[in-house]
Amino acid sequence: LSPAELRQALCNGGAIPAVMGGDSQILDLGQEQRFFPDYMREIILGIYGGCIVPGCTVPPEHCEIHHFQPFAMGGKTEVNSGVPACTSAHHGFHTGLMTVVRDTDGLFSVILPKFMDPEQKPRRNNYWRSNSPTPPLF
Repeated sequence: LSPAELRQALCNGGAIPAVMGGDSQILDLGQEQRFFPDYMREIILGIYGGCIVPGCTVPPEHCEIHHFQPFAMGGKTEVNSGVPACTSAHHGFHTGLMTVVRDTDGLFSVILPKFMDPEQKPRRNNYWRSNSPTPPLF
C-alpha cells in the first residue's frame, strides 16, 4: 500500500480518527476528541474573525468553539463543524434561544430569537470582517 492508501485504510478502520490537510494538519478528529485543539481554533477564528452572532464584539481570544451538531449527539471535532461563539452565545445555542445554520456557501450564520428578528433570517456578524461600523440588524 502507498502511504496515502494506508492512512485512508487506518482512518476508515478507526485506528486514526483524523483527516489531514495538505500540510498534514489534522482537520477532522471525528469523535475521538471533544475539544478543538488550538490550531483548529485558530483556523476557525481565521474564517469568522470572532463570535458569529450579529453585533457581538467579544474579542476572538474570548470565544469558545461550538460544535454545529452537538458533540453528545454525534457531532465531530472538525474544522468545518466549528463555530466561534462568546460564552453568552454558546449558551444561547445550547438552550435553543438562537440557531446556527449552514449557508449555501458552506459558512455558518445565526437565526436570532424571534423577539430580536421577526423575519427569522440567517444573519452574519460583519463586525470582524469590516473596518466600518457594523450595519444595523434591521
